[in-house]
Amino acid sequence: MRTQRKNWIAIFPNGREVLNLHSPRGLAEYLRRIEEMLERQGGICCLSRFCPLCPGKLLLREACFEHEEGRGASGGHRDDRIWVEGRAQNGAAHYWCNSWKGSKRLSRFPSVMRESSEASSKDV
Repeated sequence: MRTQRKNWIAIFPNGREVLNLHSPRGLAEYLRRIEEMLERQGGICCLSRFCPLCPGKLLLREACFEHEEGRGASGGHRDDRIWVEGRAQNGAAHYWCNSWKGSKRLSRFPSVMRESSEASSKDV
């Protein structure tokens, strides 16, 4: 299977998605996903348990896309999906928290996302 490319998104054979932030449609989808992750997290930064600078509460205007697995190799590992096989992936974070984390992998990050997605599904 080959990589499916549209002007605004590339979908790789393993399911990984990369949005084209230079395309109006790709950027709009990227921002929509940040908003959905913020809602899923109950307005709390996904790195609040890790970053010593984090105030916890996260406003949409402060939110940026935090890649759970990092972007690696000039974006070669980047995955912009926010749900993978029913499990929450990636999160919304403060810019400064995201900068603090850098390319480090946090072993408990996926469980933080699962807990917040489980809590939001219970509210439904």
